[in-house]
This record gives sequence, structure tokens and C-alpha cells, in this order.
Amino acid sequence: MKVFHWIPQGALARHVDRIWGWEGAPVQPVALPILMPGTGAEVFFHYRAPFRAAMGAAPARLLPQAHLVCARRGLMHLAAQRDIGFVAVRFRAGSLHRFFRLPPAELHDSTLSARELWGAEGAQLAEEVAEEVADEVADEVAGAGATGARLRLLTRFLCARLAAARPDVLAEEAVRLTYERCAHVKLPALAAELGIGPRQLQRRVLATTGQTLVQIRRASRFQKAMRALLLDPHTTLLGPILEQGFFDQAHFAHCCDELGLPAPARLRVRQRGLTHFYNPSARAAATMPAP
Repeated sequence: MKVFHWIPQGALARHVDRIWGWEGAPVQPVALPILMPGTGAEVFFHYRAPFRAAMGAAPARLLPQAHLVCARRGLMHLAAQRDIGFVAVRFRAGSLHRFFRLPPAELHDSTLSARELWGAEGAQLAEEVAEEVADEVADEVAGAGATGARLRLLTRFLCARLAAARPDVLAEEAVRLTYERCAHVKLPALAAELGIGPRQLQRRVLATTGQTLVQIRRASRFQKAMRALLLDPHTTLLGPILEQGFFDQAHFAHCCDELGLPAPARLRVRQRGLTHFYNPSARAAATMPAP
């Protein structure tokens, strides 16, 4: 299995956490993770077999060759598969409106195709990324199967969308601070810090993200606690839960139960040894200037 992480530079870094990829052996089935609700989103560009996924109680279906994953309220179950090969763009919390023109609520819990997201330009991008690009340099990033040519295609496209965006910078800053301080942030104090009334701030954040700040704070706490529990098998169960602002283990277990997940201790045992998409390691990250 080959994995790479490329960390964006410059203006793109504020809105895109990373561009990463994964390539598995064609003959070896891999158990894929449950994708849980969070604050960001990813667009997957598959150059091998795309995911088969089920949302809630719906039967699994084959996803488009390039598609969004923006889990907000429910779980997405990915079926085990072989012949994995994709490059994914991971967007930061509060940044989706920079790259998509659709209303935020239409993105939530969806697997929209690249064409549905960006029209003919998106369909063309997906086709070009899926091709085996024979670049003159053909430099593989950190030993992975994604060429520098694929990264250049994606960064050029993303930078163009970023340059054309008309963002609400104050709403973005409110989301960023809520995510960073989710364990202890108080929304009236945050509004005062940003120099705006609480109700007006809530309206602007809702218009920008399709979520309230309370929902973003809750999702941030859950996401950070879950990531800590899955990344470090040696940490105590209670430590990350309390650090992220949950009252106690029962409070966190209630959030898991609402999503149809097992109790935290059982979930941790079940997920141990399986792959997941939380890994933020930069050990394999390559740096390449944006085109």
C-alpha cells in the first residue's frame, strides 16, 4: 500500500488541509473505514475502482469516478474493495464556499459528482486526473502512485476557483476560531471578539456553511476526540473526551449512539488495526510550489 500527503503552500493552505492519495494492491481486498460526520469535506478522484458506499440504511451503491464526501449528520459505510487508487482534496472547515457555488445545504451528506459540483470543467478535471498522465518529469510524490502532473492539475484548478471566490471572511474566521477553540469557546464572547452581534454572526455563518456555530462546535469536538482515540491506541479513553469539552464519557457515548456507533471502548477496539482517513502525519508529505 502506498500513501502520500502533499501540504499546500501559500493562499491555498488556509483552505485546503492537504491533497493526498492512496494506492493499494489490485488483488488484496482492503477493509475501508466508516466515514463519520465532521467539519470539512473531501473530493475523491479515483483513477482505479471508485468506492461502493452506503448512507444510513440505504443499500451500497457505486459512487462516481470523482465525487464529494461531506458527512454532516450521518455515517457513510465504505465497502471493502481491491484495486484502490485515488487522489483526494481535503478542505478545511468553513472553506467549501470558496470552491463550490452550490448552496451549502446541498453539499451536506452528499456524494455529488465532479460534474454536479463544477459542471463541464469538473467533468474534464476528473477525466484528466483519472488518466495515466505521462508527464515529462513524471515525479512520484513521496513514493506514491500519484504523479506531480496530477497535483499540478488539481492545484491549478483549485487556485483558479479560490481567485474567483467572493467569500465572507468574517464568517470564515468565526468557523476557524470555533474549530480551534471548540473545547471551550463561548459564542457570545466570540461574536464580541469579532466585533459583531451574536445573531448577525450566526446568520452569516449559516449562510456560508449551512450550519450554525453550535453545530460546528459540536462536530469539531466529536471529530477531534475521535481522531485522538483512533490515532493513539495508548491514550486513555477519557483523556481526549474531556480535553475536547465533553462532560464525561457518557456524554461522548451519547453522541456515538446518536450516530448509530458502538460505545467508545467497543468502537476503538473494532477500529484498531483497520485503516481510517484521520491520519494527519506529514512524514510522507512533499512540498511543491503551487502552479
